[in-house]
Amino acid sequence: MDAFILLYIVFLLIIYQDFRERAISSWTIPCIAILSVYQAVTSLDWEPWFLGFNLLFIAIQLAGITLYFSLKHRQWINVTKDYLGWGDILFFIAISPLFSPLQFCCFFIGALLLILIGVGVYRVCIGSVATIPLAGAMCINLLGYCFLRSSYGFSFYNDWYLLQFIYG
Repeated sequence: MDAFILLYIVFLLIIYQDFRERAISSWTIPCIAILSVYQAVTSLDWEPWFLGFNLLFIAIQLAGITLYFSLKHRQWINVTKDYLGWGDILFFIAISPLFSPLQFCCFFIGALLLILIGVGVYRVCIGSVATIPLAGAMCINLLGYCFLRSSYGFSFYNDWYLLQFIYG
């Protein structure tokens, strides 16, 4: 059985839980991590350095967010206390084996931009949002990305299609 089918099921569960309860079950993160690593190592295009780069990218993002809020408040801010949940951070780490570095950076930034736009539209149309279900919203974007992957037949680890899209 393709690991992506099991991942889709877990992603749908995370979407439901995160939008409903603003939390996800603790077993979903190890499940995603195991399935992601399995998918990566069984792919012919995956290389081990992809994972290291993607984890470094996440660490740089977290350091940047911490620096931003610390400078804004003029004191050291622990972003996991008030701004970003551990489930979200662990989710980012768990999905990192699914992508080549270029695709991970594009997916991560693109998904966050789409979430930001979605929250902005929600605030204008419906009202204020206390918290953003980030892992659930990322799962929606990831399911969309997986749909594009299966529709166009590109690999998560081969950047040829993405480079053709970027450079024409």
